[in-house]
Amino acid sequence: MTSCLHNVPTDLQAASAPDIRPTNPDSSARGDTVKNGTMGRRIAVAGGATLAVSGLAFAQTSSVQIYGRISAGITHKTHQTGAKTELSNYLLNGSYLGFRGGEDLGGGLRAIFRLETNIDTDTGEMGSRGKFWHRESTVGLASEAFTLTLGRQFHASTDRVTRSLDVFSVSGASLHVTPLALYGVNKFAGNDSRSDDVIKVRWDGPAGITAALSAAPNEGSGRSMAFDLAQITNTYTVALYGVTFKSPTLAATGLYPQHTVLGAGGQLRLGSSARLYLNAARATLDGSARGRPEQANTLITPGLRYDMAPFIFKFSYTLDSGKNINNVAGRDGKKKTAIAAVDYQLSRRTALSFSVFSNSFSDGYRLDPVNIAGLTRDPSRSSTSGYAIGVRHDF
Repeated sequence: MTSCLHNVPTDLQAASAPDIRPTNPDSSARGDTVKNGTMGRRIAVAGGATLAVSGLAFAQTSSVQIYGRISAGITHKTHQTGAKTELSNYLLNGSYLGFRGGEDLGGGLRAIFRLETNIDTDTGEMGSRGKFWHRESTVGLASEAFTLTLGRQFHASTDRVTRSLDVFSVSGASLHVTPLALYGVNKFAGNDSRSDDVIKVRWDGPAGITAALSAAPNEGSGRSMAFDLAQITNTYTVALYGVTFKSPTLAATGLYPQHTVLGAGGQLRLGSSARLYLNAARATLDGSARGRPEQANTLITPGLRYDMAPFIFKFSYTLDSGKNINNVAGRDGKKKTAIAAVDYQLSRRTALSFSVFSNSFSDGYRLDPVNIAGLTRDPSRSSTSGYAIGVRHDF
């Protein structure tokens, strides 16, 4: 079943599901590497070879890797206008299929690519937004220190949040468990969490320092640009990030309305079993095109992960304080989201999962049509909660 977020209306245009790609914390940005337990099956396409071209020798080693995740589960939600119980992808882990690979060009340089698409396990449907490779379609070059990727992909800011700052990697299949998925996305292109035509450069430096810049020109969905800067060590991660999306349509004011997010956060590892997370961000949405005030949201999300084999426990809480919600003057309020989950690892690749969640709204936030539609919440109620149970397999 397609996530309910695929038909979330906004004051700007129809919003769509963020479908944030699950990414292991602090994993490499290079498309031809896998870290921290992501599994894949490598298919050798060509072995080592030596070619002499104009007197130069090239060691050509290429490979393609098939990887992905298949999940399914039963979810029950309260105070709904639609179905309360449904079978779909497991609520905290979307399903996807990907191909990645590259070729050794010699001299420490490598050509890389990645193609990735959604899978709705219950129906077998693939793709989204009329794009088969909706999640990612990139090609690029990578060296020891730099990686260049071009195509449809996450901006640098989203890379950092999913890899380092959210205990659930913003990987849920529904707004019920991804409160961050409405920020740092293109609100002028249906709340798309990826962007087309992105050029992204990442630098991996000494002492665990990494930085990235990304930008997309205005080719129909508006211009956008982002950055992230982080230091990643065995004990801690600290990070800064930011992103700006500009509307493709010029307002009567002569300006392009924009959505901007600036944030900071990190991780702290406590021994071999526990890990603390924190993400703090401020988001603004320009309302001048309609003669309205700016919407501003302040978000604070602490999280905790605790490993006790064969169990993995996770918890997060997000406080979203909004001002002038929907660019309506005086429409202020708060949204609170709590998520708790436990995985029982049957193997390194397969787990049984159970989670509970709650979303509550106060004051003006109760009237927000984006959250009402995205959560399929009964407008007369100020909260919705539920639970999910499922199974997932990584390959």
